[in-house]
Amino acid sequence: ARIFRELVEGQDAITWVSESAVGPNLYMSPQVERILGYPAERWQEAGFWQTTVHPDDLARVIALRDAIALLRSIPQAIGEIRRLRPDVLFTTGGYVAIPALIAAALTRFFAVPWRCAKFSSACSTSSGMSSRRSASDGTRTGTTFRR
Repeated sequence: ARIFRELVEGQDAITWVSESAVGPNLYMSPQVERILGYPAERWQEAGFWQTTVHPDDLARVIALRDAIALLRSIPQAIGEIRRLRPDVLFTTGGYVAIPALIAAALTRFFAVPWRCAKFSSACSTSSGMSSRRSASDGTRTGTTFRR
């Protein structure tokens, strides 16, 4: 740990460690204050980073952060498919289905994107309906991946 800290803190760069793309930082190098003008403690505050982004760019930056979080969940989806080995994978078709659909394609697994009309009350129950409809034909049923 000491060697890592010396290496990281000796660089003219900001290094941070976190458990997820949207989670809190476990470590942030002290150079952050010299480079960005705010101490590491401020970057730990919920929502602080958004105050440092120009308002015209904030929506795009948040969209990019969310896209990165989705892409980072593909390996988890692959692991869940391989571990659970369901007979078929149903998704609700929203953007959260992207990692599961990509994982299914990469593992050559059969997946069904379940679509429903926008603003339909059936959207909130469609995955439950698809699970119930396929339960009699399958031996295992999975639900949403954990975050």
